[in-house]
Amino acid sequence: DSIVFLNSSKNALKYKTRNWSITHRLIGDMNKVIWLEWNGELYVDKKGNPEYFIGTASDVTTKKEYEREVRKLALVAKNTVNAVIITDKLGNVEWVNEGFETLLGYSLDEVRGYNPLEFINGKETNTETIKQFEFAIEQKKSFRAEFFNYNKKGQKYWVELNLHPVFDNAGNLERFIFIQNDLSRYKEQEEEM
Repeated sequence: DSIVFLNSSKNALKYKTRNWSITHRLIGDMNKVIWLEWNGELYVDKKGNPEYFIGTASDVTTKKEYEREVRKLALVAKNTVNAVIITDKLGNVEWVNEGFETLLGYSLDEVRGYNPLEFINGKETNTETIKQFEFAIEQKKSFRAEFFNYNKKGQKYWVELNLHPVFDNAGNLERFIFIQNDLSRYKEQEEEM
């Protein structure tokens, strides 16, 4: 990666790039990876010939590690068969995964901005469970329940719903994550026994 840094520096000089930025990694002791972000400005003389660089280097290792973790989590959320809903702090849908679209039959465009309670319950949904669910949201608490859910076509199915509030570093609520697991097969097997 040092070669990437050196080549970028040489190209900045060669092409007289005024503002220059590169992020690269260094391998330190015990193979520890450190990510550095370099930002610099090339100063030239009156004839336009490069004279010197002034720049800074910042350790962005934590940022890179965080970005890597976010990408991993995004892969899980996107590719799981469970239905995943991410809402804002008021409970309005911001994002759903493919599992949600498959299980419930709604696209993101159809549910964006709505509260999930507006489209997941129906006539056989236990109203007491919905009240507990609403209370958990109001109290910014996690919640788990099993109940009848309904898809876009009005077909009911058993679902395990897990609600998780997400807080920032200062403890302020940022959003909620809903994870729905279709329990219909398990419930059918229980009934057969």
